[in-house]
Amino acid sequence: METITKKPKHTIKPIKVDGNKRVILSGSNVKPRYWRVNVGKKITGTRKQRKFFDTEREANEFIESLQGTVRRKGTSAFVIEDRLAQEALALAKQLEPYNARLTDAVNFFIKHAPKYNNIRVNAVIPAYLQTKTDETYRKAQTISLNVFAHDFGNKVISTIFPNALHRWFYEKGWEPLNQRNYMRDISMFFKWCVRHDYCITNPMDKVERPRVILKTPPIYSVEEAKKILETAKQNPELELLEFVGFAFFTGIRVEELERMDWNMVVWTQSEICLPESITKTSHPRMIPISEALRAWIEPIAKSSGPLFDQTNLRNRKDRLFELAGLGSKRNAFRHTFASYHAKKYENFSALQMILGQRTPSVLFTHYVTATRKEDAARFFDLRP
Repeated sequence: METITKKPKHTIKPIKVDGNKRVILSGSNVKPRYWRVNVGKKITGTRKQRKFFDTEREANEFIESLQGTVRRKGTSAFVIEDRLAQEALALAKQLEPYNARLTDAVNFFIKHAPKYNNIRVNAVIPAYLQTKTDETYRKAQTISLNVFAHDFGNKVISTIFPNALHRWFYEKGWEPLNQRNYMRDISMFFKWCVRHDYCITNPMDKVERPRVILKTPPIYSVEEAKKILETAKQNPELELLEFVGFAFFTGIRVEELERMDWNMVVWTQSEICLPESITKTSHPRMIPISEALRAWIEPIAKSSGPLFDQTNLRNRKDRLFELAGLGSKRNAFRHTFASYHAKKYENFSALQMILGQRTPSVLFTHYVTATRKEDAARFFDLRP
């Protein structure tokens, strides 16, 4: 039997209204600004709706379309608000190239969305920093994250995107190497956030790193090293000969020297034993005692206690360089040792182990400056 579709019982007509959307009475000379269409509750099944159109033709086209929709779907056509329906249509169109439906998109989001979606940066920085067991490294990370939190601390972690980070980094105007260091620290923070479900991906993965033109690591010439050692020996009130001797002839990092104790220096075995508790990498290191170190330091060595007095260390070092008539160079003690050791012994794997570097590329990029073999020999021949 053929099904007969009933026509809508309710006739809908466009109504003329003025610029204030008030009905224009019959016989009035006022020209209509809009045409209003009223869709009553008996049609929508929910609440009355009003639509305004610029022309009578648009209003009639809407009525025709509405009547067709009502015949097909009844009041269910009005369950979804127009705003939501329009949004759904627009999103569905965006998904067409991927052959996906809105349901697919929603399911994907639910599966991959961060579990803790409203957590702000400031709320988790303390917990992240507690995962850094090395105090010096934790301090460095704290500095980077404090700068980051100044502008992003109150933002929800999952709402921070690469474009905002890219703009922030370049507005800071940092030197390329500084910028890369901040990027490294903040990227590590986001990586931790991904692991703990505060965000889905690490936004730093899409932030371009600046190109860094590395400068040759600064070192002290043999004459400068000799002058610094002799000045430290001639001014015992500075109590810096131990610091200078170990810094020059072992390549140990300054922050590691500051944590060293005399019982780590085993003169009888010609070896320095650095435990993992004081090294930057948290791995123990064994460093041979050279004849140069023995000559300068063994006569004043102690059996226990800190390697040297750290009180006002910076001021005392400034005074040392002033008396020596030289300027200090950043990290140059370690660079000097590495450069002369590489040239004298040409045993790069041994040097890598002494310095505690994981890869040869880091060793040669950041620590070794080209020197002459005769200068390397003269450096390790320095004696009081």
